[in-house]
Amino acid sequence: DAAWVHREAMGLAATGDRLYVSLYYDDLVIALDPEDGSQVGAVAVDAPVGLAADPNGNLYAVSGTQVVRVDPGGAVTPVVTEGLEAPIGLATDAAGNLYVSDWGGAMDVKVFSPEGELLSTVGATGGRPLSGPYDGSGMFRPFGIAIDEGGLLWVAEFDYTPKRVSVWDAGGELVREYLGPTWYGATETNVNTLDPTQAFSLGTTLDLDWEEGTWQVSGTLWRP
Repeated sequence: DAAWVHREAMGLAATGDRLYVSLYYDDLVIALDPEDGSQVGAVAVDAPVGLAADPNGNLYAVSGTQVVRVDPGGAVTPVVTEGLEAPIGLATDAAGNLYVSDWGGAMDVKVFSPEGELLSTVGATGGRPLSGPYDGSGMFRPFGIAIDEGGLLWVAEFDYTPKRVSVWDAGGELVREYLGPTWYGATETNVNTLDPTQAFSLGTTLDLDWEEGTWQVSGTLWRP
């Protein structure tokens, strides 16, 4: 519906027979009928961003520096009230725990109990630097997050030097990562003519192994 598409939808969740969308600039979480896309409800929530529903059907939203529970009838109840600096993404696991991607000086994912108690942190606190050697244990602007059926945390970063999706286990250890450019077949990639074991791609440095046919990210030269 063109009436709300332009309002900067920042979060999406489904529970019951409704889709919920957070409209950051309108301070609203709206409910949609998934059959025809029509708006069937709205709840006032201050600066809503990430949305997620737990296994019991409870709807949660990142609101400012808090996580709140949103009742479709209009009630908004704070759940996580401290410990977050600049939260944005939200997910839940089978136990109802809340996962929140946090920016600012944190650059990590924090795990809270359904009652709002901090349980653990995933990723090195402070994340990766704007430029310098690459360290996969740190995140940079972790945005969209999700928990899969095996309990693994998937994190998509809002960045492209490098573009990264990482996977973490319940203990906060990095399981694997997927790295690449912003678009496929990037033409802004060049092999260093003085050192053919090194390449440059979209502000990222790569180490090349020609015998094995492999590469890995070694650092970030710059970010805009």
